[in-house]
Amino acid sequence: MLKNKWHNLCKRIKKNRELSDLIKTQLKQLGKTKIWLAREVGISKVMVHNYCSGRNMPSPHRMKQLFEILQLPYT
Repeated sequence: MLKNKWHNLCKRIKKNRELSDLIKTQLKQLGKTKIWLAREVGISKVMVHNYCSGRNMPSPHRMKQLFEILQLPYT
């Protein structure tokens, strides 16, 4: 049971890090800031910071919104 929880936690951390890296890379490529992204999405700077640091994962709806604004394909 504990091994399974640890495995799930590791998978979630990896997924958060991948999204975090993707957001930061795309912001840099577009020449935009986290503040700009927060305004475009309609969320707080803190929430964008949490996505960029891997602390939080956006909901599927919010993720689609982020991808559209960052001009990334969402599948």
